[in-house]
Amino acid sequence: MAQNEKSAQGGWTNSLIRFFPCGFFWKANCCACYIYADNAQLLRDPTVPTEKHSRDCVEFGRAFCIGTYVSSLKEQRQQIRERYGIPGTSKNDFWVSCCFPGCVLMQHEDELKARLGAGVGGAAVVSEGYQPTGAMQVQQQPQQQ
Repeated sequence: MAQNEKSAQGGWTNSLIRFFPCGFFWKANCCACYIYADNAQLLRDPTVPTEKHSRDCVEFGRAFCIGTYVSSLKEQRQQIRERYGIPGTSKNDFWVSCCFPGCVLMQHEDELKARLGAGVGGAAVVSEGYQPTGAMQVQQQPQQQ
């Protein structure tokens, strides 16, 4: 692990239980695969935007439908804890992921964006797409005689 990833050791900077903003709460609970995929991409490479229907999204959606999503959430939680030096246990990660999956997803996203946005543990989160710089202009050089 890089030194800057461990520089902000301590607990979670965002609480587990949260109901606002309302749209994000419902997205985390009803369309959990999208948030899981965003978090997985932030853990892999925060400079690359997440695809709409990425492999992470499809696999987590399938796991959510058949009830095996807890291990994926637990593993993601462990990755975040290990990367940022957040204390906790595997057993606690399992039970929190089992009982509060939507809240866990929101906490993961908030934690990753807060730490990455502050420059702790990796590059800043890309929030804008490509911005054109303007038209190229040709400058004529003076003719030599």
